[in-house]
Amino acid sequence: DIEALGLGLARLLRQTWGWSKVHLGPDTFVLQVDVPSCLQVPGHAWREALEGIDVVELRVDCLASAQDETQLAQEVAQLRRFLNGTPLLYTVRSVLQGGSFAASEAEYLEL
Repeated sequence: DIEALGLGLARLLRQTWGWSKVHLGPDTFVLQVDVPSCLQVPGHAWREALEGIDVVELRVDCLASAQDETQLAQEVAQLRRFLNGTPLLYTVRSVLQGGSFAASEAEYLEL
């Protein structure tokens, strides 16, 4: 259920970043970014998409550059230019998790 997912995400954010006041409820908006390249999204599109967003989830497994460390860093940097303090949740979903990442566990952990 959606409420349980929200509570789980809030717990993850508190544990990962030490945030004590994380509120995820019906008025919380999470934007899932699952584009093949953050670099090809125009700035005005980022600004419009991120307006009113509370958390951004970057689906790294959807990026065409997921296996290229330098390119991946550029992708993340491009997105962070427009976040203005909005938390970025960096996720890599394996095929078993419904994602696109089909490499080894070692490569998974490297990301």
